[in-house]
Amino acid sequence: MKRVAVIFLVFSLLVLVPAAYAANDLVITQPSVNETLFAEMRDFYVYGIFPNSPLATPGDVEIELFPRSSCTFSSPVQCTGSPLRQIESHVDPVTGTTNQSCLNLTFVNGVTVGGGYVPDIVENPDGSNFTDPNDKVVVTDGYYAGLVLGGVTKTYNTTYKDSSGATLQDLTAGDYTILVSGLTRSLSGQVTSENITFGITNTALGTNRPPDNKNARINYAIQHGLRTYFDAFPGYFSDGGSNWSNFVARAYPNNGIEVVNDLSGTVLDTIAVANNTMFLYNINSASTTYSVELAPILKYNLQDSANTTFLYYSNGEPYLTYNDTTGTPRNIASTILPFTGTNRLALTRVEVRAPLPTSYENLYDPNDTTQQTVYTDLSGGVTLNQGQEFIVFGVTKPIASAVTTTQYPYWYSISNRTSLIAYTIKDSGGSTLLTASHDVNLSRYFSPGSTTRYNSLFEFGSEFTTLSTPGTYQVSLVGMDISGNTVPGTSASFSVTVLSPPDTSGRGISDAADSGRGSSYEATSPGAPAGQAMTFAINQPVTENAPGAFTSVSVVPSVALGSTQVTVADANTIDTSPLIGRQTAYIASIEPVGVNPSAISQGTITFAVAGSWLSQHGVNPQDIVLIRDHDGQWSELATTFDHQAGTTYYFTATTPGFSYFAITTRVSAAVENTTTADNGSASTGVMTSPPTITDSAHFAATPAATQTTVVPESGVSPDNSSGIPVPVVIACIGGIAVVAVGGFLVRRWWIRRQNPALFRKYD
Repeated sequence: MKRVAVIFLVFSLLVLVPAAYAANDLVITQPSVNETLFAEMRDFYVYGIFPNSPLATPGDVEIELFPRSSCTFSSPVQCTGSPLRQIESHVDPVTGTTNQSCLNLTFVNGVTVGGGYVPDIVENPDGSNFTDPNDKVVVTDGYYAGLVLGGVTKTYNTTYKDSSGATLQDLTAGDYTILVSGLTRSLSGQVTSENITFGITNTALGTNRPPDNKNARINYAIQHGLRTYFDAFPGYFSDGGSNWSNFVARAYPNNGIEVVNDLSGTVLDTIAVANNTMFLYNINSASTTYSVELAPILKYNLQDSANTTFLYYSNGEPYLTYNDTTGTPRNIASTILPFTGTNRLALTRVEVRAPLPTSYENLYDPNDTTQQTVYTDLSGGVTLNQGQEFIVFGVTKPIASAVTTTQYPYWYSISNRTSLIAYTIKDSGGSTLLTASHDVNLSRYFSPGSTTRYNSLFEFGSEFTTLSTPGTYQVSLVGMDISGNTVPGTSASFSVTVLSPPDTSGRGISDAADSGRGSSYEATSPGAPAGQAMTFAINQPVTENAPGAFTSVSVVPSVALGSTQVTVADANTIDTSPLIGRQTAYIASIEPVGVNPSAISQGTITFAVAGSWLSQHGVNPQDIVLIRDHDGQWSELATTFDHQAGTTYYFTATTPGFSYFAITTRVSAAVENTTTADNGSASTGVMTSPPTITDSAHFAATPAATQTTVVPESGVSPDNSSGIPVPVVIACIGGIAVVAVGGFLVRRWWIRRQNPALFRKYD
């Protein structure tokens, strides 16, 4: 019976505690739990939404601020001594709410009064004492809200004096306690409190469009211990719905000092210690991110400070969305990266597509359904078919700039940035084919069917439709400022290979004439110093009857080389018996002419295979390998799938030297596709069509083949006996799942602590 009694008592307490808590309508919604650290001398709102609203007759509310050291945290909190701030409402004695006659709704001095019941515009019914800071509290049947001045706007429509007439003390570095008390009617006797701190802030800045960008910023802030602003800045108030009031002469200074506090009289929070992290995404001159947050960083020349970090998305978007060449939707997450060192420009991706009647210059449409190939890694260059266009996307870091004041305090105009990207395109012989300048001003559509474009002054998307002749080209670019000066740290380059259209003559591959291409190719490089890569554009075409081809060769000389030639010749006489068991697309010799082999320290070969050949032989791109003959022994080279352009698949392989090379299948793939099944029938493993992959990131997890001989040196059969035990795999997966769920719950808790009613508008 005792155990039953104890259980009943515990149950009763669990039931009664929430009920008692629910009876307390006086709560502090803002400052929210995650926004209790303020810049010195900042104003702030104390705002509470009644849990049991609407309240019939709430009553008067008093808001006090004490040094935390003068408070004891019993229940309720008790504070001694004179408060640093003491503000109080004056409600209608009948309704228990603020009477509209006590609100100056005609106040238009740089103000948009939307919600009506805003603490900033409280005055006596007779119109006197509008500048009295001690009665700036409103009470409705749904919430109360009070404005507490910290010092930054002490010259804006306020006497900045307490009820005795003494000048208020600025709120500088230290710990404080907010004490909110109900004085009359339904709220009488109720008390709530919250601790806040004034000091040095550390913030993740950026716009809130689109939601993916906002969420990425929140997650980054959580992971790196940074602040985000979703509580209302003083002067920017919502009534909990769609009505907003914007007192810009109060809102902008409060926002601005959270970035760079340039006020006189601060103790810790000074210009020298300003610490900010900014997402360079979708920022335009109409946003507070640009004019109130970035501008003071530039005003005080902090753009390259160790405490200032500029971030960008590795692929240019939080989630890059497009349709590949089969029409399959792709969604690739980006990595958030910082600009480092002196670098002020980052290329994020190149899109390859058929030209459209509508220009895509400086435009990204996440709802575009055009089929395209996207390169997010430009180290291996870009390949396009004859007749296609390409678009270069990138982001620039802000540069030193003068800023000028405007009619509003802390809203600045920025005078300089990287505004143009100058391009130079040269052919393989070094001749200049094109010079052009493109604006840095990328626009985005966010809503399907909408024509509203949000521009970004630090991003670009440059469209090129002029490369129509097959060959390999070098694209170089550099940023220019408003005055046309080159911006240091903005140089970049990559190669573009234009392929010939497929040969449909139907001739065989048995000899050069029937393959639809020549039996040998030559390419020349102008030379390079030791350690610098030399590239040779081979550009053998891939045809139906010549399904394998070499497109380029790159070598790194160990000594300086002058003009050098590389030849590629069909191998018609070499012994191919060691290749039995493999499917072979092409064999050729590759040789640098007149170069001592010891003068080359490294080589990279790019080659292509026709998709029709992959389909015919039932193999996947990851089954392809380049092998090399050296002293009669064929060895597999480290080979990786690079990308797909149309129906052609491109690969790269590294080689320690040059001789004969074969584009073929790995032994395991060849064996698997020709093994006799258990029932005695032949299992060919032929696919109806090869898989279509349009970005190299898809195969990032596929390990490159190590260099091994074709014939194993030992008699050990390749099996999975050394693999990871299944129980270990299951345990690892379970552990990852637990961590993922925990992370999700922590993130959800963090966000829910914010006030969702105030998430709607602020940038």
